[in-house]
Amino acid sequence: MTPALFGRDHPAGILRSEIVRATESHGGLVLVTGEAGIGKTTLVTDAAHEARRRGALVVGGSCWDSGSTPGYWPWVQVLRGLRRSATAAE
Repeated sequence: MTPALFGRDHPAGILRSEIVRATESHGGLVLVTGEAGIGKTTLVTDAAHEARRRGALVVGGSCWDSGSTPGYWPWVQVLRGLRRSATAAE
C-alpha cells in the first residue's frame, strides 16, 4: 500500500481481492464512487498499478459532471481501450 492510501485499508483490500480474482480468471467488476476529493483516483491508480504488475490488462473510463457528456461515456472509453489493446497485439 502506498503512503497516499493511509487509512484506506478496507477499500484497498477489496480492490486487491478483486485483482487476485481477476488474475485467476474469475472476472469481476468494481465500481468506485464517492464525493469529489476523497481519493478515488489515488485508490484506483494504485490498484491499476498492482493489476498491471500481476500481468493484467487494465482499461478504464472516467466520468465528469457535464450536461454535454455523451451517454455511457465511461464505457465508450473502456471499449476504446480494449480495441487499442487488441490492435497492438496483432
